Order: sequence, then structure tokens, then C-alpha cells
Amino acid sequence: MKPLFFSFFLFFGISADYTTVRQTYLKAVNSEADALQLEKLTQPQAASDAVMQAYYGSALALKAKYSYNPYNKVVHVRSGSAQLNAAVTKFSQHTEIRFLRYSVEYNTPSMVGISTHLAEDKAFILSHPPLRAHALFQSIKGFMLQTSGLTEAEKKQINAW
Repeated sequence: MKPLFFSFFLFFGISADYTTVRQTYLKAVNSEADALQLEKLTQPQAASDAVMQAYYGSALALKAKYSYNPYNKVVHVRSGSAQLNAAVTKFSQHTEIRFLRYSVEYNTPSMVGISTHLAEDKAFILSHPPLRAHALFQSIKGFMLQTSGLTEAEKKQINAW
């Protein structure tokens, strides 16, 4: 009975961590304090968990948004991009990871030189939509619909999710 209880605890313990991280990520887009909190929450697990690594990369990239020094902006976004790319390499069939990389690359000016996976990630997300029960379903759907470069057919496809 103890192993079953321990497994139950581990499963729900991990789930709670993801819930906190996802909630913090959504707030970090508009809050420097939450971006720093997201970095602290995800850094310890980034090496062993591809999803946490993707959120860690997103946190690093978000730090660029709040930096005033242009050099630091580039350093942060490139560090974040490296983490996101590594996460995709570890778990390339994960829609959430692909969405995080897509959103960072979409919001990064092309002159920075990291926006090389936009078409690939968009195609992946469109062909592997998140489950309706996923915590970020509405956020992913809303973000995708507001991005430029979608065809009418792609918008209809997303609306049908």
C-alpha cells in the first residue's frame, strides 16, 4: 500500500507544480516579478523535465522584455531560445513545448535571429491541437488566433478545436 500511496503523491505533486508554473507563466507576460518567479520555479527542474525546461526558457526570454539594456535583452532572449530548442529536442511531440517556443519566437524581433522555427511550430500546433481539458487550451487558442500570418482555413481549423 505504501508504494501506491507514494506513486499517487508523486503524480499529483508533479501536477501541482505544473499548475503553479502555468499560472505564473500567464502572469509573467505582464509582470516582471512573475517572470522572475517563473525562472526560480522552473530552473531546478529544467535539466530533468522538458516541459519545465521550456518554461524556464520562456522565463529567460521574458526577462528580455523587462530589461532596459539592449545587450541584456539579446542575451536573455538567446539564452531562453537555447533552452526552448533543447526542450523541443528532448520532447518534439509535445504541443505545449512547441507553443512556448512559437510564442517566444513570434514576439521576438527577427533581427535577433532566433525566429527560425515559426513555420515548423505553427504547423505542428495546427496538426496537434491541445486537448480542451488542458490548462492552457484557451490561452493557446487565443494566442494562435491573434497572430498574423494565419490563413482563413487555419483560423477555421483553430476555431473548430
